Amino acid sequence: VTATQPGTATLYNWNWNTGGTTFTRTKLPTPPPSGQSSPWGAYTSAAGKKKITVDAASRIYVLDGSNRILRYAYDFTAKKWTQWALPVAQLSGNFDMIWASDKTVLWARRTDGTALRIRIDATADRGLVTPIVGSGLGAYQEVFSLGGDTRFAVEATTTGYLKKSWFDE
Repeated sequence: VTATQPGTATLYNWNWNTGGTTFTRTKLPTPPPSGQSSPWGAYTSAAGKKKITVDAASRIYVLDGSNRILRYAYDFTAKKWTQWALPVAQLSGNFDMIWASDKTVLWARRTDGTALRIRIDATADRGLVTPIVGSGLGAYQEVFSLGGDTRFAVEATTTGYLKKSWFDE
């Protein structure tokens, strides 16, 4: 997602060619996230950037204004988007951050600092939710993952220490 002006955004797919010499950029048609008039603009602010993530399979997850987690996947062959929402019944609490930590794993942080680990079953379109008790994630301003269910968190202090942790099933 590239912010073109405050509150607006354009979605691009970047591919590294097989020869390893160039990137190609493709502008994608933008589906509006449910209930929003400006498709991706809500995710360009500092708070909004914590509510959008991309997993290792290039699926986009957003935390929308109704406290739902939505998944968008673009089918390059059919040239269309598919959308899926994690059933609200599986979520409890108000969330302020999400991040993908693998192809099928998504995390959501509640405003009280606790978190949910969500294993997405893409074939059945459901999420298996594991509450993580006492995770203390409220002390971090940024949380991200490079995969493998390992997360990195930047403390919300003037020192901004980076902490690493992982989840072992």
